[in-house]
Amino acid sequence: FGAEDLAGSLGAVRTPGGDEVAYARSAVVIHAAAFRLQAIDTVYVDLRDEPGLR
Repeated sequence: FGAEDLAGSLGAVRTPGGDEVAYARSAVVIHAAAFRLQAIDTVYVDLRDEPGLR
């Protein structure tokens, strides 16, 4: 799942809570589970927030 790519394509503004990609993220999880696949989430992009990375 590429939240940054999706938001960029849609012209959405990324927020800390990620509400703008919540539906897409949920759809990936549901479809992955239905096909017994592993859902891989987006990368962590706030490089200035080292505690958040952990």
